[in-house]
Amino acid sequence: MERLAHEHTFSAARVCRRAPFAPLAQEWRRETERLNAEREANYKRMEDMREQIKAAENIRKDAERIAEWNQQEEMKRDAPSL
Repeated sequence: MERLAHEHTFSAARVCRRAPFAPLAQEWRRETERLNAEREANYKRMEDMREQIKAAENIRKDAERIAEWNQQEEMKRDAPSL
């Protein structure tokens, strides 16, 4: 019987001790908000980088087309006329 009474008071004390965890929950919430903001900023930077990569790829493709066109023009000039 004493053991049951002791367990009961122990569990009641555990319930009462939850109040000190409220500041901890607020810290977790702030940390979560900070991490979410950081994630969103990183995602935005990643999207911007992808746009820059697309632009660079388009420039590379255009340069290759121009080089190919110049090569064809040189071949036309160097080819003997019949």
